[in-house]
Amino acid sequence: MQTWRDKISKIFAPHTQIPVLAIDPDSLLSEEKLNLDIRSKGFEIIPFEETTAFRLVYESKYREQTDRGEEIDLLILVQSTELEQHNIPFDVTVKCKKVSIRGSDLLYQLSPTVVSELGAQFFDEIEEALSQHQPPKLGEKDTREFILKNIFDVDVQSINDTDKLFRFLIRYHYRGKKLPPVLEEYLLEVLNGKSLWQEWPLDILVHSDSAFYTFLQERWPLFLERSSGQIDESKYELQYPGPLILPFDQIDVRVYVDNLFNEGLLDPVPHSKQIDSSHQWANVGILAPETIKKSFKLNRIIPAAVKEVPGPEAHYAEWIRFAFRWAEIQRLLFGANQEETSEIMLSVQSLQEQIDQSFHVWIDRYYGGLYSQPANPPVMVHHIPRFLSQIIDKKQTNKVALLVIDGLSLAQWLVVKNEMMSEASDFSFDETAVFSWIPTTTNVSRQALFSGKLPMLFSTSIQNLTKESVLWKQFWNDHGLNEEDLLYLKVKGQSEELSIMEDESMHPKQRVLGIIIGKVDQIMHGMKLVYSGMINQVRQWASMGFLKNLLLLLLEHDFSLFITSDHGNIEAEGIGRISEGSLAETQGQRVRVYSNSVLRDKTKGKHPELEEWPQIGLPDDYLCLLPPKRKAFVNSGDSVVTHGGACIEEVIVPFVSVSRRGKK
Repeated sequence: MQTWRDKISKIFAPHTQIPVLAIDPDSLLSEEKLNLDIRSKGFEIIPFEETTAFRLVYESKYREQTDRGEEIDLLILVQSTELEQHNIPFDVTVKCKKVSIRGSDLLYQLSPTVVSELGAQFFDEIEEALSQHQPPKLGEKDTREFILKNIFDVDVQSINDTDKLFRFLIRYHYRGKKLPPVLEEYLLEVLNGKSLWQEWPLDILVHSDSAFYTFLQERWPLFLERSSGQIDESKYELQYPGPLILPFDQIDVRVYVDNLFNEGLLDPVPHSKQIDSSHQWANVGILAPETIKKSFKLNRIIPAAVKEVPGPEAHYAEWIRFAFRWAEIQRLLFGANQEETSEIMLSVQSLQEQIDQSFHVWIDRYYGGLYSQPANPPVMVHHIPRFLSQIIDKKQTNKVALLVIDGLSLAQWLVVKNEMMSEASDFSFDETAVFSWIPTTTNVSRQALFSGKLPMLFSTSIQNLTKESVLWKQFWNDHGLNEEDLLYLKVKGQSEELSIMEDESMHPKQRVLGIIIGKVDQIMHGMKLVYSGMINQVRQWASMGFLKNLLLLLLEHDFSLFITSDHGNIEAEGIGRISEGSLAETQGQRVRVYSNSVLRDKTKGKHPELEEWPQIGLPDDYLCLLPPKRKAFVNSGDSVVTHGGACIEEVIVPFVSVSRRGKK
């Protein structure tokens, strides 16, 4: 049977005489497997985002070939419905083969409006469901319900009492298969249209995993008290409104409750009263002396994580979800004393090797297609400015602040978040993650983040950061903002800087702030106690209150607030320093960069264990060699906390929306 991918793939025959210009408003060509298939045919893919950047790449790399009529396998990708919206130069379009690709042409039984907002990651399952059920042509409402029921196992009309609502919510979040916005909006419309749950903050409980688990966590003690007798409601101050008592004791909910505690998504709580025999199953959520130890929690989380490591064919969203699980393991592991964790280190090392092997294969196959993903939601760090500009354009906000904590890994973000939350703050964090650029160095990935561009488009400044502020302001100037609307600011991350920041950043006209916080990167590069010391110093910095107070300051001034990082870090073992004089342009601890293949190959010939990183989004004169696995170019046997390579902790970094408690 011919699949939807087959129908599109046959359009792209290799060895063509002219470039292909694809109008792809549904971003189907960015789907990983299809994107890989097209690239494996030899096509280079350029997403058209704005005229100047496109012209730079096209003129420097492809103009001479097209003018001479030479064979060229080039795909110009336009993620819009009309060429005119993007102002693609006529002299380019006239030399291209033009194709239009729409999801509604492939899934014709469904509403085109809904299909256009779904995302191609669900097309395989939808295609199978359509083949099985053979529905007639469906309208918008029936399309939404068909997909909810057959792809997400959600029969929205059958959710008609509190037990069913709770069962749906706990199963939905535990499974981790998130609804695209078009379906989430419909689900909420139906649920909010029923008068049964007016007190439930359904918008935030459906949308946010972290909010839902907080909602459960703060009501679990109330459930235990009720099972033991009278509830003293005055003892509890709840972050989220809603019913005090949740039906945790449903037979088909208990298995999820058990898993949530066993896997560390919920924490056991103290409970001194005797619970009755019918509630003995609830002991999994009652704090006992042994459960206080981090090793107890790790022994529960690690076996579950082993089963969840994504495979080489996984969707990028699966790696993002798993990266949080691995980050939590690292937070617990390196936040405990060595005696407490010594018995589980072999299990952790085995899991780490499994992750590294699978992630390496996945990166090799699919990383090259990530940069052409649509920017909403952002998938790579350079998508973030475009995402922010879109939410401003859509009037979702008028003021945006982006905090870039240089070098912050996901595990360290969890340390920072937990430290702030332990002070009973009223923050709500909507957490996801994005991919940094490889090599995961500041001059590559952070400049991509602030410019909104592929690294090949800032090739003249890629060796340093001197033009970073110019790139940030240039992006926003191109998107309609004036100089006085913008601020680019670098700070160390010390409390005494807050008053200066308030003076500089709170001018009434300023609408977009880009703030770099350097403390974590400073800790990393001065680290002598390797990763456990890194975790503890990050925790100590978070406890000093700078970040918490900065977040409060920005929220008080009505900024929509986001936190991210340019790259993460790992603990790497030295394999020896490479002596090569001035051959390498950049001599980092996890990367060597060369201006041409002759110089790179000379070093590669002497050190065949080094890996050539492909020219994905990089300038032609920026060729990289990476050390194997978790190794570094430092003295043999030494350990160092560093970055630059392609391990999961370096590549997948936090992207977090911060708001006040109870707000989406």
